[in-house]
Amino acid sequence: MITGRININDGWYLAHGTIFYAIKFSKAVLGYGTFNNIRKELHFNADTISGDGVGCFLKFNTDSNEKVYLKVAISTKSVANARKFVNNEIPGWGFDKVKENATRIWNRALSAVLIDDNNIADGEKTIFYTALYHALLSPKDRTGDCPWDYSGPYYDDQFTIWDTFRSEFPFFTRIRQSVVRDNVKSLIEGYKHCGYAADAFLCGLEDMVQGGGDDADIVVADAYEKGIKGIDWKEAYELLKGNATVSGRSTYFKEGERGWVPFNTIQKMAYASASKTLEFAYNDFCVSEVAGGLGNKSDSIRFFDRSTRWVNLWDPSVKSDGFSGFIMAKDTSGKWEVIGPYEDPDGSFSKHFYEGDSWEYSFFIPHQMKKLIKLMGGKSTFTKRLTYYVAKHLGIGNEPSFLVPFLFNYVGRPDITSKYVRYYSTTIITFQRNIYI
Repeated sequence: MITGRININDGWYLAHGTIFYAIKFSKAVLGYGTFNNIRKELHFNADTISGDGVGCFLKFNTDSNEKVYLKVAISTKSVANARKFVNNEIPGWGFDKVKENATRIWNRALSAVLIDDNNIADGEKTIFYTALYHALLSPKDRTGDCPWDYSGPYYDDQFTIWDTFRSEFPFFTRIRQSVVRDNVKSLIEGYKHCGYAADAFLCGLEDMVQGGGDDADIVVADAYEKGIKGIDWKEAYELLKGNATVSGRSTYFKEGERGWVPFNTIQKMAYASASKTLEFAYNDFCVSEVAGGLGNKSDSIRFFDRSTRWVNLWDPSVKSDGFSGFIMAKDTSGKWEVIGPYEDPDGSFSKHFYEGDSWEYSFFIPHQMKKLIKLMGGKSTFTKRLTYYVAKHLGIGNEPSFLVPFLFNYVGRPDITSKYVRYYSTTIITFQRNIYI
């Protein structure tokens, strides 16, 4: 067996995460060393190396065509845990046995949803269960491997909650409530340890935030509203209220509870003041709902009031493609930033909206849809506007658009939602299938 650790400072791991490993071989290792593939260097008997293009090599005494097997285990806590995992999780060397066990475990997990409609083609079932498989990969249950002294439920690889609060977690409230429960408990513990429940949590460390909001709030509030059992809601509310006062919402609620993030307070690499405002408003609504349910009336009123102030960024004078009224950006004095609603039609990283533009984000007021419909001109105009956008411009493959086709339900048109959900399912899935297969 060889053991060690890798210090990761690449990709999303801005927090310099450490992965500990144990690798067990079916034969004794006779020699070892490290290499640098870029500089074409070999270092015999060396056990440490850093940089790009590096690795280690091992020497075995084998017969002709003999196979050497290895088992690898990792830990975010210690080499001792990695050693324990590699010895206990797969005790033997029979690959077929491991394959059989994995098949049994995954079959049980995927059977949470059974499709018995003969009108659904086998290919579509394959696509569905492949997607379900991917949903079950992350975040990961690392209970017993928390990097600090904590033995309760612990999930890592929140990568990121901005990607999962609209889809994966609500789905789990239907099929795997224990996963939602334990993720909320893990978020509570993360808040206690770090002072903030982060959007991304990797290797026991806070990492980059996507979107700009406090997305853990949404997962916690959704679990509360749906009655997920086994959670200490007093502790959960401490997380919610803490996030509402210590996170990036500081630019949103300071100076007399202004109610928007001014674009001139955003640093060079932290953009998207308008979409941050909308996400913070929804976060505040989530805090308000839980506060009210727990009998904290004053907090419920306070945070609900904050959640309504997104209207400060609604500019009724802006027109685009025959429709009026859009979310725009303001500075600290309340002066509008003059931009077009299609500031970034490709839905990438734009100045005032995270991975989107004003057309897309002007539909993201999930807690006050009745108010939004009225601002857009009523049910008829809202339906026409939403139909136009969904049919012509919706980027359904990216997070801000995930819920947009479902908004027809708010104006009593579930038939249109069904039409476009089915359309995008059958067209986008083909594209995704080409990527993954």
